[in-house]
Amino acid sequence: MEWNKTLSEKIKKLALLKFLISFVYVILKSIKEPLVVLSKGSCVEILPVLKAYVVFPTSIFFMLFFGAITQKHPPSKVFFGLISFFLLFFIGYMLILPYADYFLPHEHAKKLLADYPQHRHWIALYRYWLYALGFTAMEMYGQVIIFVVFWGFSNDICNREEAKQYYPLLIGSGCVGGLFASEYVIWILNRTTSDAADVKEVAQPILLLSIFLLVAILIFYGILYREFYQNTPEKLSPISKKKISFMEAMRHILSNPSLLAISTMVIACALSINLLDVTYKANLKNLFPLKKDYQLFKTRIAEVVLFISGFITLFLRRQMGSVSWKKSSLVTPLTILLSGSLFFISSKFRVFFGFPLLWIVYLGVFQSLLSEIAKYAFFDSSKEVAYMALDRETRIKGKAAGDLIGSRAGKSLSGHVHTLILLFGSQSGNILDVTHILLICLWVTLGVWIYAINYLEKKEIKEKERQASLQAA
Repeated sequence: MEWNKTLSEKIKKLALLKFLISFVYVILKSIKEPLVVLSKGSCVEILPVLKAYVVFPTSIFFMLFFGAITQKHPPSKVFFGLISFFLLFFIGYMLILPYADYFLPHEHAKKLLADYPQHRHWIALYRYWLYALGFTAMEMYGQVIIFVVFWGFSNDICNREEAKQYYPLLIGSGCVGGLFASEYVIWILNRTTSDAADVKEVAQPILLLSIFLLVAILIFYGILYREFYQNTPEKLSPISKKKISFMEAMRHILSNPSLLAISTMVIACALSINLLDVTYKANLKNLFPLKKDYQLFKTRIAEVVLFISGFITLFLRRQMGSVSWKKSSLVTPLTILLSGSLFFISSKFRVFFGFPLLWIVYLGVFQSLLSEIAKYAFFDSSKEVAYMALDRETRIKGKAAGDLIGSRAGKSLSGHVHTLILLFGSQSGNILDVTHILLICLWVTLGVWIYAINYLEKKEIKEKERQASLQAA
């Protein structure tokens, strides 16, 4: 079987693998947030604290672990090992979740909340530490398996031209997987026994299906590995026997301007979306106090995002392929700039202008839809194309730190921004009181993002000119 005769089969099987991985990601995503936000005595403000002080340190650990195992083991063992870890974790979590109340300090947390209401987000994190643990693992699944392992796998067996042409198809396949996952979640929600929709009741069948699908992913990846890794132009092995520390990985990014610019894009994307996300969900929770209504609404919105994103990437990918990298990359920050500014301003002056809460929520839905669609359809593929310009060693080392830590750093930075602003700008601990400050932070973030895009574009132009001059000589 010749390498140049397997392109169609390779892309089809990569698309199926992305479908399965994204299906698991979306059904896990549907329960991770309700576990910590909708529990009695919790609040939306727990999200920035959780992302900044729990998820981000865990991301650093995973980056260190990933860097260590890639030095000693080939990609196949790395993939199998990581999937197996998540598989075992979710099995254990599914078994212990029904008995969660035995491990949660409800009474002590109630006393703390009565004495320190302004710190309700910290108290909620303490009270629901077990749910926070599940949230963190589900966050890590998306970051590690999708952004680092899957795309690292794809980048190894695809060249730059194949990436430009077919990566939108892989992203579209993931969107289709997400649509099926959303329908499954909605089916589960509609079968719950109460309007309150106990989150644990919903989580059990979702975790069970995730476990079965992770086993299927392991089997399917084994098939892909035999067919394509063994037939690549150069058989892939561990990058180096030298172990890389966290500081060395950071120096690796800082010493490579292109890698630093890509990491800046990743951080800015996560930061800007999360700056808007908490305010949107605070309004949403006020509008839908019942858990079931909240979950159904969010799942339906996620379904619309995936449908439109899938349509763009699957049916308009040829037209997208003719668009320059810079224009494709600028779509997401400019979309967030316009829609996010409108949402923040409207939310801040809702009472002054007499806007109903429903109007603000739907404006937040509109903003979230546009931002997520732009991210799925434009940012993800343009970011991967930017990685393809790097050599393999730089790409693998930089991608582990750039994607895993970069995305988490953006969310963590958002959490630090939120907690600091809540500490000094709001006596009630309510995120809706500090919207005007968040707007300024959003503008600064998007300005840095656009600068990074312009830098990469200029560097690529210079590199093409240099290569042209060498060929002419």
